[in-house]
Amino acid sequence: MDISIQKLAKNFISTTPRLFKNKMGLEVYLTSLESSYENDHRMTIKNTMQLNEKKLYSTDPEVSKIASNELANIGFLSVDILTKALRSEVNHVAINAANGIKTIGPNARSAVFDLTWMLHHSNIEQREIAASTLGALRSIPSVSVQALAKALKDDKLSVRQYASAALGEFVGDDLKYVTNALQQAAKDDDKNVREFAKYALSKTGAN
Repeated sequence: MDISIQKLAKNFISTTPRLFKNKMGLEVYLTSLESSYENDHRMTIKNTMQLNEKKLYSTDPEVSKIASNELANIGFLSVDILTKALRSEVNHVAINAANGIKTIGPNARSAVFDLTWMLHHSNIEQREIAASTLGALRSIPSVSVQALAKALKDDKLSVRQYASAALGEFVGDDLKYVTNALQQAAKDDDKNVREFAKYALSKTGAN
């Protein structure tokens, strides 16, 4: 039980001793008080989520970013809200949502499918953050690793860099089915892509 509740209970009990003639009466009171606190806490979280869901779609990128951070701090409960926002037609909303999911990490694994869709978006920044977030989640490798391997052929260098770096976050067993793509990426014109790809390859035992 929260310490503040305990203090409140003790103060109340000390001023109204006749209400608690036995231990059972005290236990009933404390349980009731704790239940009330938990209900209030859940309602506070719900209200916070609803408020920040609206702010996430703000036309002001900074307001949207702050809302995404607030939702990410709540954690798993906010995943559905952030995942839905990945499909927003407003770039900063989708990007902020992806950053929020990235902050939550593996507990946001249900967002993988929408992130792989995002990897094909026409906006470069969306493709970059999608790749980076998939690497942070390291979830559902049968889907995410295949999508990242395809992104190694993106015509934009920055996307290839993010994709190759993200693949390096996965374990060797997850990467063994994309060794050919990694071997090709290890020959990329860009040094960073080559190094990231080689690092990922080293996890598979392939050269």
